[in-house]
Amino acid sequence: MSCFLKFCSAFVLWICGWRGADLDLLENASGDVVLAMQHTTYWDYILGCLYMWTYGIGDRCRFIMAGRVANRFSWASWFFRRTGCINVPDSDKRSQGSLQYIVEQLKRDPQSRKIILISPNGSTKGGEWRSGWYQLARLLETKIGIVGVDFHPFRRNVKLIDSFIDPKFVSYDEAERLAKIQMGLIFPKFPENSSVHVSERVVRRLPITRIHTPAIDPVTASAALLFVPCGFCWWSGCHDLALGGFFTAFCSVMYHRSHESSQFWSIADAISAKSTLGWFWVRALLNHCMSDLAEFLALFIGVVFFYLLGIGRHKHPLRTQRYILFHTIWHLFTAAFIIFYCCTMVGKNCISEHEVHIHYIIGNFRDEL
Repeated sequence: MSCFLKFCSAFVLWICGWRGADLDLLENASGDVVLAMQHTTYWDYILGCLYMWTYGIGDRCRFIMAGRVANRFSWASWFFRRTGCINVPDSDKRSQGSLQYIVEQLKRDPQSRKIILISPNGSTKGGEWRSGWYQLARLLETKIGIVGVDFHPFRRNVKLIDSFIDPKFVSYDEAERLAKIQMGLIFPKFPENSSVHVSERVVRRLPITRIHTPAIDPVTASAALLFVPCGFCWWSGCHDLALGGFFTAFCSVMYHRSHESSQFWSIADAISAKSTLGWFWVRALLNHCMSDLAEFLALFIGVVFFYLLGIGRHKHPLRTQRYILFHTIWHLFTAAFIIFYCCTMVGKNCISEHEVHIHYIIGNFRDEL
């Protein structure tokens, strides 16, 4: 798997607020592995692909997909094939049972260390478990692992239970009981759609009892957009603002990735943002490029909009929808305003004038010394 694909998938996970996972057991597996997956949303498949690509095991993954899902998203059939999906046709379109069809497709696969992901209930809406996941492991003579995308707001990663079930020594009823206990340690996106009772040990750590964690964290993703103005600053010649903005954007992303719980990144974000904003004003005044009333008014409205209507960072243990909305708007507004400022400087030819002012001030300071 190419390094470029690994980097891109890791970067997408990073800017969306997802964290690293411990998948060493899958990377070091010597043979096939069947993974029973907690599945309540189609985001499980998308995020699962990103994680598998990031850890370099995407070419070994085989997702068991129902025919009705493949028909619904027929326009993405090429993507399903590239990601290793095995489309199980409806019963009236195949000559054998679904289990025999899956085994036949897997035996034709040249990959010797396959990672087979299957949902025990075959749906995102819950329901009774079927025995296909257990019978598949028996036919392939391999062990069963439990995996799922953990949407717990304080974790946000792929969780692999490090205890495997061997169908050679465990009956189906016992395997189902153990699998449900282990799967209960994974917090799904829609707990009400899960056929597994989420463990009380997981639920009691939530500040509220009902929560749907977004697959893409808007605050973290919008903070990552602050990297874009850094490129505009560099292009316009404001190399000092570009470096300061890059450091500020990095601190902001790390702070929001921690769900505003890291004191270190909170301080780093506040100091870097204030320092960069202060130097932004000094630079603007030296260049006389901010003389237009509209530009001053835009920045003033943005600051007031965030600090008066937004919610304080440490007032709630978990971000509310109002905080997410206003903080995301603040990030987008800041990115747009800096781009506007850089384009204004280029249009007014203020770059060379800025350099003259800086050298003039430094020269006077040296003369006084």
